[in-house]
Amino acid sequence: MQLHRALYIVRRVATAVVAIAVLLGAVCAADAQNDFVLNDSQFDSWVFQNRNQAHELDADSQISLAVEAVDRTCHLSEAQLDKLRLAGRGDFARFDRQVDELRAELVGRSYDQQKIGEVYQKIQPLATTYQSGLLGPSSLFAKVIHTTLTPGQWVEYDAAEKERLQAGHVAKVRLYVAILERRCPLTDEQRTALVELLVSETGPPLRSSEFDMYVVPAQAAKIAREKFTAILDKAQCHVLDKSLEQARGLEQHLKRQGVLADD
Repeated sequence: MQLHRALYIVRRVATAVVAIAVLLGAVCAADAQNDFVLNDSQFDSWVFQNRNQAHELDADSQISLAVEAVDRTCHLSEAQLDKLRLAGRGDFARFDRQVDELRAELVGRSYDQQKIGEVYQKIQPLATTYQSGLLGPSSLFAKVIHTTLTPGQWVEYDAAEKERLQAGHVAKVRLYVAILERRCPLTDEQRTALVELLVSETGPPLRSSEFDMYVVPAQAAKIAREKFTAILDKAQCHVLDKSLEQARGLEQHLKRQGVLADD
C-alpha cells in the first residue's frame, strides 16, 4: 500500500501508473463478475507495460547497439564480439522462454478477486526485467563482459561505464530540480547550488529501472536539512520538504528492488 500511495502521489513514471491502473481494472472486473479470466492481451500488458512488444524486443538491434557501445570503448577482437553477441542472444532467448512458460501457466484461467494480486506478483519479476533491460547488470551479457575483456580493456570499460552513469545521474538531478522549480522558482545561484549539493550527496542507481526518477529524491531525503536551508528560503524549503517526504517512503522499496544499496 505504501508503494501504491507513493506512485499515486509522484506518478511520473508512466509505465508504473499504467500497470497499477490495469491491475485495479482487473480487480474491479473480478468483483463485478466474481472471477477474472487472464487472456493474452492482459498478460502482455502486465509484462510489457503496454509497450509495443515487437518493436521493443528487436533482439538483433538491441544486441548490436550494446556490443557496439562496448566495442567503441574497448576495441574488441572478432572472438570477443562473437561471445558478446552469443551472450546477448542467450539473454533474449531465456526471457522469451520465461514469458512463454509463465503464459502457459497463467493465461486462459479464471481467478477470483483475492487471487489477481498473486497472479500479478508472479508476472512482476518479468516486467521488472523487461523495464530494466534484458542486457543489464544481472544478464549473461554483463557476465560475459567481465570474463571476456582483458584487464586493460576492463579498466577502460569500467571508467566509461562510471562516466556514463554519472552523466545520467547529473541529468536526473537537473530534472528533479526543474520539477521542484515549477512550484518554487529559484534564482540562478540557488539552482546551481542545489544541483551541486544533490550531485555531491547522492549517487546513480545500482541498476536502471522504472523507478529511476525516484532515486534522487529518495537519497536527498537523507541529506541534513541545514544544507538545504543554507541555499533555500523558508517557503522554498517548505515545498522541498513535501517532495522529500513523499520520496522518503520509497527508499526501502528501491533497496528491495536492488536499485539503491543498503546502508
